[in-house]
Amino acid sequence: MLQFKDLFLIQIIGLLKNRNFTGDCHARINSRLAKLQFFRGSLINILYQNFERADALEQILWVHEGEIELIPKAHAESDWNFMVDMDEAIVKSSPSMPNACPFMENIFLEKIELNLQDESSFMGTGKIIYSSIRSGFRTDIAHSRKLISAPDFWESLFHLMGSGSVVGDYGQNLSVLLLKVQSAILGNLQKILGKRVAQLYQDCLSQAMDEQWPNFPEHKNYDRIYGAYDRIYGTAPYRTWTRLLGESITKATSTAMGHACYKKALASLNPEENIILQQLLD
Repeated sequence: MLQFKDLFLIQIIGLLKNRNFTGDCHARINSRLAKLQFFRGSLINILYQNFERADALEQILWVHEGEIELIPKAHAESDWNFMVDMDEAIVKSSPSMPNACPFMENIFLEKIELNLQDESSFMGTGKIIYSSIRSGFRTDIAHSRKLISAPDFWESLFHLMGSGSVVGDYGQNLSVLLLKVQSAILGNLQKILGKRVAQLYQDCLSQAMDEQWPNFPEHKNYDRIYGAYDRIYGTAPYRTWTRLLGESITKATSTAMGHACYKKALASLNPEENIILQQLLD
């Protein structure tokens, strides 16, 4: 199992719906295992403690940290319209946002295909949010919030994400930032301590990253060109990457100059980038 963070399970359900996933999604929540079963993207059952599936759905939707594993497996179609129960859970128990998960304000939104339920109470605001996202582009969540002052903004956004109509992506933002920091560190190391130390740092960082977040190209887990990880893990891989940027310095060089190269790279960031980086380190 791999960690996920800063991503609600309702969003993961929507991501798997969008992929037409068939199989089991195992989520470890506070040491307890939830088994979500899918058939061609539709959630057909949830096994979690002794709850009935609708109650289990409400129990797990708002978890935004834990461990997850996808297991492709044959399942039969179900007559459960989970979107109806999901909407009820959104009305009854959706968390206060963004307080419940502050980092989600850094997520980018991408629209896929509008899949609003005709009977959904979130159809009105949901269509406005959907229309605010440009086709073929990712829109930061702050942009949509500025355009839409509806009191049910977050609830409607959760509906869009749970239905797979809109997906959230941290890679657009975080991979660019971390590659910028990594490049600055390498440049500083090469300039001050030489090319050999810079290459050693790169090798140590790559090895540590591969050990903690294995490279599974066949699962589309990681794109080495852009540094973008599978969205179902939220910020977890980027938090690991951020931590290893600093830890790998001590493996490449034990001198104070090495740490100075790291600090100089951080100092080159603008205030907004620094805030995001510190949040990833928390």
